[in-house]
Amino acid sequence: MSAELIEQARVFVARHRERQAQIEAALEVARELPVEQNYVIVIAGLAMKFEIVGNSVRNPARGRTEAVQRFTAEQAQHVAPQVQNGLGERGQALPLVRALEEELAGVLSNIEVFEGAIARMQAEQE
Repeated sequence: MSAELIEQARVFVARHRERQAQIEAALEVARELPVEQNYVIVIAGLAMKFEIVGNSVRNPARGRTEAVQRFTAEQAQHVAPQVQNGLGERGQALPLVRALEEELAGVLSNIEVFEGAIARMQAEQE
């Protein structure tokens, strides 16, 4: 059982390392873009994609931070409160760089936690 859990944790870490590399590459590009024209909408730390039909937001869903719609700061402040997840939490406008940095911090934290769990499980096996 423990060997199976260790392998699952290693897969999790590997996926997060891939995402880490993707975010770091996106950050390099994003840091070169004008901040005022590159805002995204996030809810609970997750970037959101959605459709804007007329004056309403439809079909909100989690999206890759670097690939979701981008807005000017003014547009984002107007749109964000209209975006809502299934729990009723409303969107927040963030600069793209900040959203990527926050996502990267979460990914690195997950890697650290799972690498620690792997080390503990391996020690228990010995």
